[in-house]
Amino acid sequence: MSNSFLDFKIIAIKDTKTIIDQCSGNAQNGIFICYSTTDESMVDFLAKILSAVKLDLKKDVLVLSKTMDNHFSFSGFAKEVGIQKAIFFGTTPQTIGLQINCPKYKPFVLNDCLFLFGDELTTISANQPLKKLLWNALKEVFA
Repeated sequence: MSNSFLDFKIIAIKDTKTIIDQCSGNAQNGIFICYSTTDESMVDFLAKILSAVKLDLKKDVLVLSKTMDNHFSFSGFAKEVGIQKAIFFGTTPQTIGLQINCPKYKPFVLNDCLFLFGDELTTISANQPLKKLLWNALKEVFA
């Protein structure tokens, strides 16, 4: 017997405190960066991206290295931490509790938070057209 009551996958999420404890950096500016990678050299690439918009990875943003098992509810997290801008690399909206579809590299506002989704950092770093798309999106986010 097939159960077709739900048309989406149910994902177990971590509580907000657990996710906050996994973050590094500073949330004072209300900027959150979430990336998915196992390649530690991509942290340097991320630092270069942020320096282009005059942000320091360790001082100006709250950062979460996302793994396959740390799904969370972004809305609860954002309220507790005070996030106003959120940038996600290699993460889908569904894994952070947003049941929406959105195009990559197109900033949008939802519930008073500006969102930007992009490809994984390793993909962007090796692809000049994606770097350009990201740069144009970041100029819009931090205009």
